[in-house]
Amino acid sequence: MTLEQIRIKLKQPLSMYVKKDFSYSEAEFKKMIDELSSLTQYIDISAIEYYGPNPETTKKELVDKGIETNDALKLLSIFISKGNNIDNIIKKSSGKTKSDLIRLKHKYSLKKTSTSADDITLSRVAVAMIELWPMLKSNKVIFNLLNLEMSQPRHWLAIPGAATMIPKDSRYNGLFRIVLDYQNQIHKIIGKGKPNKAENICNVMRNGEFLQENKRLELLRKLNIIDDNGDVLVS
Repeated sequence: MTLEQIRIKLKQPLSMYVKKDFSYSEAEFKKMIDELSSLTQYIDISAIEYYGPNPETTKKELVDKGIETNDALKLLSIFISKGNNIDNIIKKSSGKTKSDLIRLKHKYSLKKTSTSADDITLSRVAVAMIELWPMLKSNKVIFNLLNLEMSQPRHWLAIPGAATMIPKDSRYNGLFRIVLDYQNQIHKIIGKGKPNKAENICNVMRNGEFLQENKRLELLRKLNIIDDNGDVLVS
């Protein structure tokens, strides 16, 4: 089949292949399935496997809203220790803490969960502000979802979005596997354990251009995940 023939077939309505009354003989059904299957290899689905937010866009929105470093660190700390649902976190808080959370929610238009790529959630703030992560490493913060102490360098690889800071160099594939293992655990806990979903998301983040390689290496050094020579310190 020529490339032009493939293009023509892919643009044809599905009714060209599937009968409305589904009245197939066994041989006809097999032929229909085989023909459709032969076409799927020509469809590029990489762009739709994971449609998520662009950290650069989220960061720009936060900057436009006048985000302060102190607020960014608060939001990151809240996400790590309390989770992503800002509404539930507010409900479980009281006094001055509750007032501050309400202020943060309104100032930065935080949503409890994302319904579009443009929504701002705590998890998206964490990825957009990933370069601030090292500023929290000395704090006694617990990543509540897996009950991990963030004083341990390896545990920073559990935070959703950590794949963003893994260099593309195959030298760091081991770190990527650690990230992926944590994300598979998280997806299982929150009931989103679909096959390959965590891997697809992590691959998109790692292969993205939000952070240049030198920035990724700098982050990993600041978090004591690699040394000054770029050698991995965690396993």
